[in-house]
Amino acid sequence: MLNSTQKLIPTLIGLSVAIVALAAFLFSYLDHPFKLLSIAIVLLSVFIFYIALRLKKFNTYSNLSTESSSSSDEFATAFEYASIGMGLVSLEGRFIKVNKSLCDLLGYSSEEFTKLTFQEITHPDDLERDLGYVSKLVNDAIETYQIEKRYFTKKGDIIWINLSGSKVKNPDGSFKHFIAQIENITPRKDAFQKIEEQSQRIQNIIDGTNAGTWEWNVQTGETIFNQKWAELIGYTLEELSPISINTWMNFTHPDDLFISEQKLTECFEKQSEYYTCECRMQHKDGHWIWVLDRGKVMTWTEDGKPLMMFGTHTDITNLKEAQHELSKSKAFLDTVLNSVDVGIVVCDHTGRLTLFNQAATDMHGIPFNPLESKNWTSYYDLLKTDGITPLQLDEIPLFMALKDGQISNSELIIQHASGNKIFVNCTGNQILDQNNNLLGAVIAMTDITNLKLATKNAEDIAVKFKGIFDSTFQFIGFLSPEGTLLEANQTAVNFAGLHADDLIGKKFWDCYWWTISKETQETLKANIESAAKGEFIQYEVEVLGGMGPTTILFNLKPLFDASGEVIAIIPEGRPIQEIVDSRKALLQKNEELERFASVASHDLKEPLRMISSFLSLLEQNYKGKFDDKADTYIHFSVDAAKRMTNLINDLLNYAKIGSEDAPIELIKTNELINEILPLFNTDLEIQNRKIEIEKLPDIVGKTTPIKTLFQNLIGNAVKYQKPGSNTLIKVSGKENISNWEFCVEDNGIGIAPQHYEEIFQMFHRLHTKEEFAGTGMGLATCNKIVKQHGGEIWVKSEEGVGSKFFFTIKKQYLN
Repeated sequence: MLNSTQKLIPTLIGLSVAIVALAAFLFSYLDHPFKLLSIAIVLLSVFIFYIALRLKKFNTYSNLSTESSSSSDEFATAFEYASIGMGLVSLEGRFIKVNKSLCDLLGYSSEEFTKLTFQEITHPDDLERDLGYVSKLVNDAIETYQIEKRYFTKKGDIIWINLSGSKVKNPDGSFKHFIAQIENITPRKDAFQKIEEQSQRIQNIIDGTNAGTWEWNVQTGETIFNQKWAELIGYTLEELSPISINTWMNFTHPDDLFISEQKLTECFEKQSEYYTCECRMQHKDGHWIWVLDRGKVMTWTEDGKPLMMFGTHTDITNLKEAQHELSKSKAFLDTVLNSVDVGIVVCDHTGRLTLFNQAATDMHGIPFNPLESKNWTSYYDLLKTDGITPLQLDEIPLFMALKDGQISNSELIIQHASGNKIFVNCTGNQILDQNNNLLGAVIAMTDITNLKLATKNAEDIAVKFKGIFDSTFQFIGFLSPEGTLLEANQTAVNFAGLHADDLIGKKFWDCYWWTISKETQETLKANIESAAKGEFIQYEVEVLGGMGPTTILFNLKPLFDASGEVIAIIPEGRPIQEIVDSRKALLQKNEELERFASVASHDLKEPLRMISSFLSLLEQNYKGKFDDKADTYIHFSVDAAKRMTNLINDLLNYAKIGSEDAPIELIKTNELINEILPLFNTDLEIQNRKIEIEKLPDIVGKTTPIKTLFQNLIGNAVKYQKPGSNTLIKVSGKENISNWEFCVEDNGIGIAPQHYEEIFQMFHRLHTKEEFAGTGMGLATCNKIVKQHGGEIWVKSEEGVGSKFFFTIKKQYLN
């Protein structure tokens, strides 16, 4: 056994030297994780070298023990002065003799040792194993044993030792004592502990980064991958065998191989110390993953060519996808920011400008410059709202938002590069992360130049409107839909003899003007409710003024929003007391004229009836008893008396038009005409004539005059026809915005254009009484009726073809 140990010693020494050389290479050329590995390898080589020396010494001491019978003096000398601890131990484990090295190692004196057993100073966790070897040694199961165990020093410290044990026999073969060789291996143990920690740390780094590793002999193409490298693309190393540099090339995207080759060339030509490339590799499932490929040439050939290269592969697919999404998000955000007409400006927490969108750049008219806050005022022309005074740094909204946290509705003027002044309204906030750490600030700038101009124009218009509003002769105001007086012009205030403060904010019906009577107030309240529903109200009413009661023509006009809802009501009134007084005088005159006409017609008709009666008796009793001339005279006299009677009746009817106290009411036009038509039945049957009545709109007016209007027009259409013709009369109508329009059409004899206006005058006739009977009052009466209803009447005609008589009736509303 000793011979085999002697043969192993040179081998171990050579191995340790080779390992040191490898460690030196790794330490010189690899990154940090591999330098840690190289340190670990150096420590391992030291340990192997140390083992070789210990084996050599063990072999020496074993020889000494074996030859103790012949060279006891030499053994004693070696025992005493050995560099390692040595002791003779009894079968029970008590130290018989120890050398100085062992005393120094454990801190006991020789005398103290003789009172100790090895069991007492052995760590409990190591004792059972040690005793097991002792038992085998005693029973000759083994010749020697060697273990690593822990001892307690006299101070109580724990040290690691390497124990080599053997036994010495007496000449008769009986047990004499044990020889213990004790070497302090605590430094080596500490070194191994550090090596293990470093190795674990390196492995943790590899596992933590989820990195695959590779080693590549650039000259031969020989390549080594770790298992993780294969797992990145869904394989095991066994599935990829045999492995070479072609393995990597076969799985890498062709487009990325070209880029990789360029970067490798830079490393091989020493233009770059490290090789870094992002490339795509095809996964076993068929999809592509992104890897970050990093490495470094660690050794070179004697002629300067790259030899060994080491590196890692890291899966960055998620990172690339995140970058892609981030890129899309940034593109989207940039598009949005540059599409809005609101200027966006951002700075970081130090006050350095980091973003100007297109709108912000356009507002200034100069390129964006990532300036620090101290340079803002020198580069950008920012003015106060007076357009003259430059803003100081602490007055700039972005700086205020950065320092104070928030800014809103802060106005300033930007002096554009062209010289134009742009009014902007700024709102801003600090930018904080999720832990409320300050990242920067942002403001949004809205161009309000046009708004400012519009506001100025609106203010100018308001001043002009106020002037017109207050100087008009009408009483004008504004009411809420609920009837509260919001505004009244100066004319209305002066009319009441009050101040605006006495009126504004009150319910309109409680204002001074309307307190003339309770009935007046209730009527106004009801009419305001109707106006709030969208109705236009107009009526005459007597109100109180500064000089007493006065009659006004009063309107309530609703104002609508875009959706058709009433948002306000405009009350408007104008004094019409003079008109009312004149109307009363006119009514009085009309009454007098009516009484005169009635009396005159009665006084004229009475003698006329007597003349007509006596002439009729004369004609009946004496016709044929005189000559023919006398009969003709009598006939003419009777006819003239009849015509005179008709004329007096027509004059009386004309005078009465408008004087009747008839109500304004809803007229169902088709029903009214149906009441008229029977008056013409005889003429229609005899002359083969036809009347067509369309669906006519209902109207508001005085029933009797409107009936007379249709009766006269239809009667004329029936009368003025060509003999023997097939007469067709049409009555039509439609509703316009402000009136109702009607047409009575015939196919009669027609009217020449030069007579279109004169036919509506009193007593104007176009035909003799022999051709067509009449007094010339029919169309004049129609004209008067239409005028009293706020309308117009006109004719379109062609001689020999027919006529169309048009008239309108102004729209009225029933209260």
